[in-house]
Amino acid sequence: MLGAITGDIVGSRFEFNNHKKIEFELFHRDCNFTDDTICTVAVAEWLMQKGSKKLPFARILQQWCRQFPYPMGGYGNRFVSWIAEKNPKPYDSFGNGSAMRIAPVGWACETLEETQLVAAEIASVSHNHPEGIKGAQSTATAIFMARNGHSKTEIRKKIELEYNYDLNRTCEEIRPVYRYNEACQQTVPEAIIAFLDSTGFEEAIRLAVSLGGDTDTLTCITGGIAEAYYGLPFDIEEKAVSYLPEKIKKVVAAFKEKYAFALDDVKYFSQIRNTPDQTWQNLFELIPEIEMTEKGGFTCWVKPDKQADGSFSFPYPIYSELVLPWIDLYQASGLMISYDWNSWLTFKGGRNKSEVDYSKYTAAEICKVFTAVVRSERFSDGAIGSFFESGDMLKCLKVLRDLIVK
Repeated sequence: MLGAITGDIVGSRFEFNNHKKIEFELFHRDCNFTDDTICTVAVAEWLMQKGSKKLPFARILQQWCRQFPYPMGGYGNRFVSWIAEKNPKPYDSFGNGSAMRIAPVGWACETLEETQLVAAEIASVSHNHPEGIKGAQSTATAIFMARNGHSKTEIRKKIELEYNYDLNRTCEEIRPVYRYNEACQQTVPEAIIAFLDSTGFEEAIRLAVSLGGDTDTLTCITGGIAEAYYGLPFDIEEKAVSYLPEKIKKVVAAFKEKYAFALDDVKYFSQIRNTPDQTWQNLFELIPEIEMTEKGGFTCWVKPDKQADGSFSFPYPIYSELVLPWIDLYQASGLMISYDWNSWLTFKGGRNKSEVDYSKYTAAEICKVFTAVVRSERFSDGAIGSFFESGDMLKCLKVLRDLIVK
């Protein structure tokens, strides 16, 4: 979620003084965290209480806002009244406040369905208008998909189909006509487009700033998605954290530690996206050869052999000239990572290969399967050959090709 907070800090000085260019000093003495950061941290704290007795989210949100009553930029008038209420009720808002605080949800939830449900729950304590809920859900959906390895094309299609936002525009087209607007339906699509148009985290933030409008919220939403897709450069993270008070730093650090596995995945997805085309091409060139190889043509088993001392050697596999190149190519690709592959396979249903639908896997997930297959060989001779013999290797390579080759 630190990407969202970073976006908020960078965009803070432009909220009421729009800067319609991408050239500017990223961190400035006039920058600070705003209400967007405070509300985001409230969401993070509430999520970290998951599974235990916890206060209602509305109460935690009120507590945080009362501790920081006068943030840079201030709170909206109706939200100020909501903060002060003894029994706060939603007020049918479709303001972008529901989307700017939602980033932690995209990191904390294990499925897209859970992400959307929790996003709606968090939005609805104040912003219960359908557009307010939609803004929160679409932002959380983009973050969840980005940090789980989905492509920009997949993210764009999902948001357009499910939330009916027009993402077939560019920042160049939006910038000249875009004006200040606090509604979700005129903030969230533009923030997502800034991410889609970018090639890195910093560029995404700069593009969001250049659109104008409610800048700190635009950059907050864009930053949340961009971090999940690109990762957050260490120097930018370090500078952003320096603007935060200790109380907020502690929550940010605790959230980062709790969901470190997701941050590791984002780094891996970035690594996959930066893999040279030739590396992929070398792997995909094996597909026709695998298709032409009959079952049983991948592995030759050497039978037990009686030794001079009367003992017997264990049977062991000798792989064909098709399997061996795949092993060499994959081990040299840089795509093998250390992760808890036993637990991951169980969670993904990979233990029963007959029931696995690889077409629903992301590129990163296919690469994780490959890593698990290679590591399995250490504990079970013939694991790699078995993966070829079963047809699973061919299925995975074809899915991976469809995902990688544009």
